This record gives sequence, C-alpha cells and structure tokens, in this order.
Amino acid sequence: MKQLVYTLLVAAGLLVIAGIFAKMDGQDVLPNRLDRKSGEALSGTANYKVDPSESSAIWMSSKPLLKDYSHTGTVTVASGTVSVVEGAVTSGTLVFDMNSIAITENGSGAPQDDTTLIKHLKSADFFDVAKYPTATFVVSTTTKRVGEGAAGNDYLVKGVLTMRGVAQPIEVPATLTLDDGNLHIYGTMDVDRTKWGIKFASGQFFKDLGDKLIDDKFNLTFSIVARPPYNPVSTGAATGTTSTTTVR
Repeated sequence: MKQLVYTLLVAAGLLVIAGIFAKMDGQDVLPNRLDRKSGEALSGTANYKVDPSESSAIWMSSKPLLKDYSHTGTVTVASGTVSVVEGAVTSGTLVFDMNSIAITENGSGAPQDDTTLIKHLKSADFFDVAKYPTATFVVSTTTKRVGEGAAGNDYLVKGVLTMRGVAQPIEVPATLTLDDGNLHIYGTMDVDRTKWGIKFASGQFFKDLGDKLIDDKFNLTFSIVARPPYNPVSTGAATGTTSTTTVR
C-alpha cells in the first residue's frame, strides 16, 4: 500500500512539472527546449553569444502549508556567453534581468496578474531590483553526468550565482547540445533564497508564520539558445576572388 501511494505521488508530481513546462497563457514558455537525448554532442571550439530573443526562463515558488499553492512566472535572460574548447565548456555567463520579473500562473493553473505581488518581489524584502537590477550565473566547471538516468548530453554545471550583491556556489543539472551550429542549453536550479539574504517569511528566521510561510527554495528553469558571434561565408569563388561576409 505504501509503495502504491508513493508511486501515485511521484506520478502526480511529474504531471504537475510537465504542466508547468508545457504551456503558460497559451504559449510554450520554453519553446527551444530540445529533448535531452536529441541534438548533437558538443564538439569543436567556438565562442557563443546568448540570443535573448530565443531564450527564456521560468521560476516557481510555493507556500508549503497551503495545498496546491504556488506561483509561476518568468524572468528575462538578458545576455550571456559560452566558450567551448574541443567539445568542452571552459567558461560561461548568464545574466538575468530582475526588473523583468512577471507572474503568469498561480497554483490552480489560472492566469494571474498580481501587480502587488510583483512590486513586493521587486522590493528589498526579496530581490531589491532597484539596487540590484541583474542576477548573474558564472560557470566554474562542467562535467558530464554518468550513471542511471543520465543521457549522453547531460552535464552537471557548477558555478557561482550572484544575486542581491551576494555570490554563492550552486549546481545546475543541464543538457547541452548543438543544433544547426547553435548551442542549446536547458538547465534547472533550486535556489535557497536565504543564502542570498532573502529572509522574508522564512521558517528559518521567523516563527509561528502559519500559512504565511514561504518555502526557502524556489526553482529557476531556463532554455538558452547561443549562437556563434560570427559565421564566415566565402563568396566570389567563381571569379577566383574571396571575400568574407559576417552573417549575424
């Protein structure tokens, strides 16, 4: 019986996660996420530049004492770079625009436009965006994941997330693939906000909060498309001359 209950809980959890990733306000919020087993493995040497128009990120937070209570929203991927040398990531940076924080769904899946909550998230109680308008993730190491459940394009990315002026190490399970010359990254990180000084309604610092308690951890999931900064194209071969055109 216990095994059956456990199985049902796991299945329900997977369905919730799938629903979050699938649609938001009628649109796929991570439209460029490739299947983690598809796409080409990393190879070659190149510097890639993140394309913000093709990249996206969603966050999710919850109140653990309220059943099915959560908020899901977006934050803009503002910029970033990734360097690959002989098929290995040697450096990388992602910059998130914290002023762009938006709310798109509540726990029931209904659309929600809560300007009061958005203002609160942007305030000093949370991300203090007036003082710290961006959050930055800098890659330290990237290691291929092995073992049960790992696919060929799965990696464990370790790095430093700087948020509210505080830098803390964090690990990000991620999928990295090449598709038509572009680098695709799909990753997810669980962020313990208290490590970055966000203590509002945290059970670690305040007692007897009741249903006002907010989970210390929030999830940030992102889908990144990064392109080579230039693609040399040779022309004039028929006349015996060669010129280089930069295609962006």
